[in-house]
Formats: sequence, structure tokens, C-alpha cells
Amino acid sequence: VKYPDNIKGIFALATPLKIFLRPEAAIYTVKSFFPKLFEDDERVKMYASSHSVRLTAKPWVYIDWIPRYLELFSESAKAADTICKVKAPSWIYMSEKDELVSLKSIERIPKRRNFKTFILKDSAHFIYEKSDMEFLKSQFKAFIN
Repeated sequence: VKYPDNIKGIFALATPLKIFLRPEAAIYTVKSFFPKLFEDDERVKMYASSHSVRLTAKPWVYIDWIPRYLELFSESAKAADTICKVKAPSWIYMSEKDELVSLKSIERIPKRRNFKTFILKDSAHFIYEKSDMEFLKSQFKAFIN
């Protein structure tokens, strides 16, 4: 928005304009602290690789998370306001089974010609099913062309 001439387009995945944490997000986060117990679970692996949080016996460490989560919600609100100012072609992909980003984020995306929204029916936040991944790859190729 600040430098529109520098941005040719936006290809976005799981745009968190509205955050909603489903229970499975907490379950998989806790499981990710014990990856050896769940080594056959692909989603646990994805959760473990997606964050830098490690299990600790020092409970005060977790208190530091509170400001980070408040920042996350604040940044989400700012993004919802900012997206209305975007002029560049923007293709936004949301996952129907996303456990962290609400599909209601789509309601905050402007209904303008430069915005296209897509829903990936079989994917979650960290896991893209094969058919959705192939679709994303073909879409990205089309987008950059």
C-alpha cells in the first residue's frame, strides 16, 4: 500500500483477516511437544516444524506468549483495514479445514476486480492435500505469467 509501484501482485495463503482457533489447533500444538510419540502423524510433524516453541518446566516462559498473541490479533485487524487499500492483483487462497484462520476472513476481502479468492476444500492450515497442492502450483504458474 505504501509503495504500490513496487508490488506487481499478491499471491496469499491463509490470510488471517479473522482468526479462529479450533480445538484441534490446541491439540496438535500440545502433541507437537512430543513428536516421538506421534511420529506417524503428519500433522503433528507440520505443527512441530511451524513454531519455535519448546516444552519447558519453567511455566513463567509461557506468560511471554500472551503479548505475542495480542500482537497477532492486532496485526490481523490492521491487515483487514489495509487490504482495502491494495490495488495490485491479489489472489487469495483459504483452506476450508483451516484450524487457525477463519473462512470468514473472505468476508473482509474487498469485492473488487483485482481480488480473486479461492477455497481449498481438502486442506488445513499447515497441510495441503495433494489435489489442492497441484491446484496451487498451477495457479501460481498462471499468476506469475
